[in-house]
Amino acid sequence: EVERENYSNVILDDDLERFILDYILIKKKIGVVKIAPKILDIIITRVQTHSPLMISEVISSLLDQQYLRVVDFQLTSGKDFAEISELLDWTQIKIPFLIEKVIGNIIDSLSPIEIIVLKHASVIGTIFDIETLFSIISVSNLTFEDLIQMIYSFHYNQIIDILYDIDVNKIVAKFSIPFLREVFYQRMTVEQRSAIHLDISRRMQVTKSNFLSRKQEQ
Repeated sequence: EVERENYSNVILDDDLERFILDYILIKKKIGVVKIAPKILDIIITRVQTHSPLMISEVISSLLDQQYLRVVDFQLTSGKDFAEISELLDWTQIKIPFLIEKVIGNIIDSLSPIEIIVLKHASVIGTIFDIETLFSIISVSNLTFEDLIQMIYSFHYNQIIDILYDIDVNKIVAKFSIPFLREVFYQRMTVEQRSAIHLDISRRMQVTKSNFLSRKQEQ
């Protein structure tokens, strides 16, 4: 099983806001006395943890990128925050160094072919299906059965959660570690991501064409 590193001890909710405000003051030299309603809940929901250090690192990064801002000593939303807060896809947001380092340790424990598979999955999305994944991976000698076993291995090691596997040929899974998908995605070049996006678009077009053909035959 992949060994994970703790970001910090979990602090009780009553103390979490105070920790974050102190962290911002020390790291950013910005005085904040209050966090706007729902901001903290949105970020906790996104990062899937109450770890104060991890949450503080994400807030610090969002401040740097102006997704959050400080107005009258209150931490509030900035540009596009309402938009990103409703998305699971934060691939355009710079991942804090501390978080990327921890995620990097997990990635370093994987084999080259596992990294290739998960990079392709990261382009599909936070949630992905095995059929689409297999159709876009250009790895010689990787069979569909190999991929099924790999998916179950990822699940065993808590890298992904399996959402559906009643039919193993149609497995649906999701990245389970916060920001793992984003780090995989951001570690690819623009050209690599674009090529995979194009492959996915082509597959979707073929699927749509096949569906329309079947409808016309009925």
